[in-house]
Amino acid sequence: RALFKNPDVLTKENISLKWTEPDEEGLKAFLMTEKGFSETTIENALSKFKKCKGKSNQKRLDSFFKVQTVQSTSKDKNVK
Repeated sequence: RALFKNPDVLTKENISLKWTEPDEEGLKAFLMTEKGFSETTIENALSKFKKCKGKSNQKRLDSFFKVQTVQSTSKDKNVK
């Protein structure tokens, strides 16, 4: 219960994140020895990662919503 009331939280001043190229050999070694993945599976995933790197696949939120025009009727014109 104390974990939820007083969690260990790091502030943004204490964290330094830097996006770098993945260590492919280290990743392969970890996934194959620790998690049981096959080398082919890892190679396929890495090739997909390399192919999509630099591309923007994320869409804008407004692309999911379409603006619809509302046609007024004669009844609507009398309402104020």
